[in-house]
Amino acid sequence: MSVGIILQARLTSERFPNKMLCPLYGKPVIQWAIEACQESGLPMVIAIPDKRTDWGLAEWLKLYDDSIPILCGHPEDLVTRFQQVNKTMKFDPIIRVCGDSPFIKASDFKDVLYQFNKYKCFQRVNLLECFSAAELQYVADNDPFIDRREHCVNMLNQTVDKPEDIDRLENEWLINRDNTPSPEDQYGEMI
Repeated sequence: MSVGIILQARLTSERFPNKMLCPLYGKPVIQWAIEACQESGLPMVIAIPDKRTDWGLAEWLKLYDDSIPILCGHPEDLVTRFQQVNKTMKFDPIIRVCGDSPFIKASDFKDVLYQFNKYKCFQRVNLLECFSAAELQYVADNDPFIDRREHCVNMLNQTVDKPEDIDRLENEWLINRDNTPSPEDQYGEMI
């Protein structure tokens, strides 16, 4: 197992352009996420779109810490970008981190890995997602909706956002029900 972090970042957010470099308590938003990743002790790469509009972010990242690998990938399709980056890094499982998540903690990495190792499938803890390279390939092969692909593994999320999610979740439940934690397993006596 070669676990690693892919931190995704870009400057071209439609709702909040350049938010990655916006100061938050004296540091750019992305710096908070990078520091939590570094504190985890896990290998990390930063994945940015291969677009001229994101070159400023790459420059800032190099100035901040030139030891962190920065890889560029597909400018619109995050699933493809993750696959392109992971061809080089060969992480399995992959921990996905968004550069605009300043409140993640180093302990969250331990927690999401624990859950992933326990259930052997996609897990989310706080704002981190952990999934296998095979699950990433499954999404690449089966999710044609670009709006979901921009959130990388939305197809693996066990939520209902669109009518077609009902059939998908029922099929996945049948396939993965032995790996899906019961509420009692997840929450113990809190229920």
